[in-house]
Amino acid sequence: MASFTDKSGQQWQFAITHGDAMRVLKETGIRLYGLLEKKLKGLHELLADPEKFVSVIYALVEPDAEKRQVSPEAFGQAIDGTTLDAMAECFLENLSDFFPNAEARKTLRQMIKKGKELETALTKRVEAELEKIDQTPADQMLDLILKRRTDGPPTPSSEPSGNSPAKSA
Repeated sequence: MASFTDKSGQQWQFAITHGDAMRVLKETGIRLYGLLEKKLKGLHELLADPEKFVSVIYALVEPDAEKRQVSPEAFGQAIDGTTLDAMAECFLENLSDFFPNAEARKTLRQMIKKGKELETALTKRVEAELEKIDQTPADQMLDLILKRRTDGPPTPSSEPSGNSPAKSA
């Protein structure tokens, strides 16, 4: 059974049972059994919606949260980006253990592993592309802005010829 730790240092552990699935359905409207249908569409949508996802996780840990006297609001306050990532890993591991079909569990685990590998590869690729970006024009623009702020506005003698208004006769 996987676990995650929130930003306040509390560790949360849960397994997914049929009773948990029914509580999640009742409290959030999310059918855990349906997350793998339609090429994992429901799972992707859940993981892409932090508000729904945290609500599902709270429903899963609710019996423990009530013992600890942690309200849904307090639980949500202890969730940051790092915790969301750990929660997702925990949820996916526990979800794969939840399904009764051994082949489905094996396939889901393989998909999770491939997804992590893809995420790592994409992150490295984006980082490599960012390294290639030429920062020179941005640096020159910043230098120009900073120079104007420290030197003050241009004076009439510093303006190039031909740019000053014509004198009236």
